Amino acid sequence: MVNILIVDDEPMICKGISSLLARSGLEIKEVFTAYNGFDALDYLRLETVDLIITDIQMSGMNGIELIEAVFVENPTLPVIVLSAHGEFEYARHALRFGVKDYLVKPISPPQFLEVVSHVLTSRDVKLRGLAETSGRSQAAAEEAQAGKYFILNQLLTEEMREPEVKSILKAQGYAVEEEASYALFHVRMDFQTAGSSGSSNLSFRDKQLFLYAALNIVEETLEKWEKILFCGTGGAIEIILQLDPSRDRFTLTGANQLLMLAQLIHANISRYLHVKHEIGISTIHSGLGQLPAMYLEACHALGWSRFHKDHSIFFAEDFQPGAPGASPSAGSAARAAMPDQEQLAEDNNRSIQQALQFIATAYSQKGLKLQDVADYVHLSPNYLSYLFKKMVGLNLWDYVTKLRMEEGKRLLLRTDLRRYEIAEAVGYESPEHFSKIFKKHFGISPSELKG
Repeated sequence: MVNILIVDDEPMICKGISSLLARSGLEIKEVFTAYNGFDALDYLRLETVDLIITDIQMSGMNGIELIEAVFVENPTLPVIVLSAHGEFEYARHALRFGVKDYLVKPISPPQFLEVVSHVLTSRDVKLRGLAETSGRSQAAAEEAQAGKYFILNQLLTEEMREPEVKSILKAQGYAVEEEASYALFHVRMDFQTAGSSGSSNLSFRDKQLFLYAALNIVEETLEKWEKILFCGTGGAIEIILQLDPSRDRFTLTGANQLLMLAQLIHANISRYLHVKHEIGISTIHSGLGQLPAMYLEACHALGWSRFHKDHSIFFAEDFQPGAPGASPSAGSAARAAMPDQEQLAEDNNRSIQQALQFIATAYSQKGLKLQDVADYVHLSPNYLSYLFKKMVGLNLWDYVTKLRMEEGKRLLLRTDLRRYEIAEAVGYESPEHFSKIFKKHFGISPSELKG
């Protein structure tokens, strides 16, 4: 059973889609409706949602802004876009960033239900099939790639000039863009336990099968991206990802693109292979001549796993001296000696205290996003979420909601403000939405509290 969130500023459209889904025969538990992006974000943070169906043109926060916020906070959540003809090209570009499909209005009910059914089922079936059957068939083929993999691994450790690197890659059959930026993902596999049964003491052959199955999962996850994907040393997977801003009309920053893709890779390998793994991500570099620096940055980022054994994605920018977002030339600094446990605890505590101070002044802002808090404390959204939950004991959005509800309760009991004024004061677009969250949080409605 799944929950679906419909986002459109036309109530009749929301009602029509909800009615259509209710009669569809699909295994749907509940359909939520939001009339703007602000309310949609609150639903996503308070309810379990399995699919979003959103319009693009909406007042306040449009559909593209909503999708970007969703991708930063939960890139595994599938999204279907409802698009007008004039928005078609923009919606098409969103497909690279996690949108599963787009529908151009007006749409027919059979077409709509077919797309919803496909999105809810096909991806899971395809990836599960790759995990279960492709390891063995791929293994023999990949063994034939050993020579190519040897050359690619050499590029990660030997300093070469840019033209020489491009020449080698072209000779291996890879297309190389002249004006592109790159980043490297180092995926370190841990085969101490693997598979749904948690098998241990795997044979070398079994480990290879899991490795090649993981390689296929990554290939499918990044199917719309230009990349060089290969087996590294010690049972690792290396991904050299190409970023071309001139082709990407989506406004996600390069760093958030990397984090979104890393979270997708991690979620898919975990879900379909049950293999423990960690991902180190380099900063973004302007050319392929810096592959050794990218590789060292990604490996260095993974070194922080010894301090964070319950975390899985490590972005080099989060662990560089100075403000994140430093130029790639600062990459050598990222390989400096790590601080001791006491220094790390002090740095983390400072970041979370800054986050708490920012939230205390900004929690009532409509459409407050995780990215806003992350930018303030100079951490990636992924790492901030991890640290906040670990150190505060609450999910960041649970904490924001707690502050909003406590202030809303205070205003209800101590002022004569109307419900819509209180909703506005604590960051909600509509009084109805404020009331729903208030009742979910306290167990009683605002009117029951006052009366």
